[in-house]
Amino acid sequence: MRTRGTDGLMLARNRVLAELERGGPVTSELCELANWIICGDEGLPLEAIFPPEAADKLASHCTLVCHLDPRRAAGRGVAPSA
Repeated sequence: MRTRGTDGLMLARNRVLAELERGGPVTSELCELANWIICGDEGLPLEAIFPPEAADKLASHCTLVCHLDPRRAAGRGVAPSA
């Protein structure tokens, strides 16, 4: 996913939600997508992007870091990049 933008972020979010709803494991790919999403244009916290259950699951299984801009690392479970 090289294109950033609202449509791309929503598609990625929907994919993460669909995978979580299937009840499968939180894979490294899902964590990577979640990181990509939280670094999106709005810089929204995890809870503003995902429903509470999904945000909890991602926060407990992923190291969520915004590599693009540490100032955008916002929300529970998100640490600024070093």
